[in-house]
Amino acid sequence: MITPEEIAAKTARAYMPFLRSWLRGEPFTPLDMPAGAPPADFRTLERAVAALRDGSRDRRGFGYTLELQTRVMRAHGSQSLPTRIHVPTTQDMLLLIGKATEFATFVDDVTLIRTALPELEA
Repeated sequence: MITPEEIAAKTARAYMPFLRSWLRGEPFTPLDMPAGAPPADFRTLERAVAALRDGSRDRRGFGYTLELQTRVMRAHGSQSLPTRIHVPTTQDMLLLIGKATEFATFVDDVTLIRTALPELEA
């Protein structure tokens, strides 16, 4: 099962493509990733799900949301498990990877450059 650290790492890899698409004026595409297979050991499963919930947007106020599905597991009975991870907004992405201030500076710099040198747009 994916960890909050792996979610942040995958989100960080999407930062440069996000900047390129922002420069082209394209809308933000929400990030979506699989949660991965649940661990076989119940204690490990319990800790993994708790870590994902603790790092989620519901608990922190920003970041990722969890798509949950109830599954009946032979060894553990009925469990509500994450199946997909979604990073729904630009702000969630930037706060999750700690790039909100950097992006604001980037936007200011691009605005300044576009104002001073409009011929670069072509």
